Amino acid sequence: MYSLEKKVSYSETDADLKLSVLGLVRYFQDIAIFDSENRGANMEYLAKVHRAWVLGAWQIVIDRMPRFGEEIRVITFPYDFKGFIGYRNFAIETKAGEVLVRVNSMWSHMDTEAMRPVKPTDELMECYQTSPKLEMDYAPRKIATVGEGKEMEHIKVRKAQIDSNHHVNNTEYIAMAYEYLPDHAVITQVRSEYKKPALLHDEIVPIVYEDNGKVVVQLDSLQHEIYAVVEFTYE
Repeated sequence: MYSLEKKVSYSETDADLKLSVLGLVRYFQDIAIFDSENRGANMEYLAKVHRAWVLGAWQIVIDRMPRFGEEIRVITFPYDFKGFIGYRNFAIETKAGEVLVRVNSMWSHMDTEAMRPVKPTDELMECYQTSPKLEMDYAPRKIATVGEGKEMEHIKVRKAQIDSNHHVNNTEYIAMAYEYLPDHAVITQVRSEYKKPALLHDEIVPIVYEDNGKVVVQLDSLQHEIYAVVEFTYE
């Protein structure tokens, strides 16, 4: 298990001075990388052997968002590997041990030269000791859409949305989808499913589905390929 002590900063909060959804998923992205670095599977090593872990899906269950200035602990650990798929939990808890957020995630191990999923080598797997999985209600990876979606104004990918993998960072799809939530919605769960990476200057077509306390945003290409699907459940 790897953990980070954090104090929620103003720049990470939303209009209600609570940790924003984008701030939340960035915590998880950062700590997953720090954990791998600490285990010896750092980015330099993975680049040298032409391998990478690519995020396939998030499920983020939120009991309460931490507030500005609150001191919290962010936790992560891998709990299972099956073929080329790795599963990782995350959590956020208070200093008193109250669990605020529980997370499940799924990652694919990729050969970055052949651009195809491959099983991790025995050498790499020695870096990953697993822990028992977190107690939570695990949702399926696939996100369903209900009814007829509404196509929204297209989004042009900007430089600021591109990460070191030279495509749109996973957190940015959640930020795009967040724009279609009702005002004052209190989010209780975020799920996202990643299909195809968007690149600089690509045009993204948001298609929004709304259904009684749930908003699903499918982010498509102009050729009707799916980049990502994001689902918010809210009160």
